[in-house]
Amino acid sequence: MSEYYPIRSSNHGDFSRLILDFKDAKQNAIQYFTKALSYFLARTSLATTPFYVAVVPPSERGSQSQGFAHVLRNISNQFQILNLEQNLFNRIETKEKSHAGGSRDLSVHLRTMAVEPSLINAIQSPATEILVLDDVTTTGNSFKAAIQLLQQANAKKITGAIALAKTART
Repeated sequence: MSEYYPIRSSNHGDFSRLILDFKDAKQNAIQYFTKALSYFLARTSLATTPFYVAVVPPSERGSQSQGFAHVLRNISNQFQILNLEQNLFNRIETKEKSHAGGSRDLSVHLRTMAVEPSLINAIQSPATEILVLDDVTTTGNSFKAAIQLLQQANAKKITGAIALAKTART
């Protein structure tokens, strides 16, 4: 959607602060990204098709994105989200946060994330669409890992991958 500038950057402005507020599940960011994601999805095939959502989880083992949980609940009256209460991904091992010096390597994402076992059978149907979401992408490796893990679980139809922001190169 837009570029994210880390807090240490002189270009860290309103949108970048909004991303940090989203990570903290603050209401202003929830409202903003609810409108943005709803607007975008309404113009895709997912506007009329039931789908599963796979949110790349935060770095801590067992944690889930509260920002995305709120946004998805907010848009659930407009879209047919099949797994509103359970993410397709779990963080099975804590990984050091990337912005704090943790590895962005694909192998680290593959080792620390897993597809939710109770949903594997549901995503194997050729008619089942899956949308992958992440708050910020920098290298694309979290998306690559997410898609690879879904493919390993025999997911048949990964419809798209959306990040709310991409880290700007400064």
